[in-house]
Amino acid sequence: MDFLTFDQLQARLQELYGTGNATAALDLLSTQTPNFPEYQPLLVYWQSVLEAHLGNPDRGLRLLNTMLEQGIWYSEALLRKSPTFKGLQDDPQFQLLLARNQALHEADPTVKIPVLTVRPANRCRPGGPPCPLLFALHANYASAHSSLPFWQPAASLGWMVAALQSSQALWRGASIWNDRQVAREEAQRLVAAAKAQIEAETRRARGARRVSLQPVTGPLSVARGRRVRVGGEVRSVGQAEATAARLLGVVGVRGVPPLRR
Repeated sequence: MDFLTFDQLQARLQELYGTGNATAALDLLSTQTPNFPEYQPLLVYWQSVLEAHLGNPDRGLRLLNTMLEQGIWYSEALLRKSPTFKGLQDDPQFQLLLARNQALHEADPTVKIPVLTVRPANRCRPGGPPCPLLFALHANYASAHSSLPFWQPAASLGWMVAALQSSQALWRGASIWNDRQVAREEAQRLVAAAKAQIEAETRRARGARRVSLQPVTGPLSVARGRRVRVGGEVRSVGQAEATAARLLGVVGVRGVPPLRR
């Protein structure tokens, strides 16, 4: 049986695991994972968890090592906090897996740069006229790098976009903002650092003259009367502004979708 959407597959996996049929859930994952390549890291993680749950931890570790060979790392926090892997924490093979994942994580260029900027063509340059500045948070299970195409239209309308990267990583290309206190402090720190860097660039270009920034904390339109897309919904600009006002209070309701009984 093939599933049209990932949500359908996830619901069926939850149903099987919740009724104690972990073997059937693992078989389903083995056949369906190739059909959802964009969810491969999550689905392989679930497979490794089920293998360990069924008493085959070596198979689970081999699955994660296979992902490493493809350049897909998992965060130490994710692997350490998984209840299924609790009994493996002191296992030498698991320790080696953690070290390899951590090395790839630390070397990943997409998490090394906490703020990525997109500038309009020939605008928002040091020494030039001021322009509006938009601070953007990526979606859960995404990254600042992968979110840049979403924010490109704002740059084409004259905004300088500063895309912030969450430090709450799950695996390569997937971070979340679920720890609200950490997210709030991190976003405030990154916003302050980005503004300081832009102002320093402008002072160097203009001497001692201070740049005029117009900070915004969410996806706003630059024109009244427009409708914009926020979180998958089309809203009026006023509604978008209300949403944006909450963004530093942040964002998302869950971490890795667990398999629950």
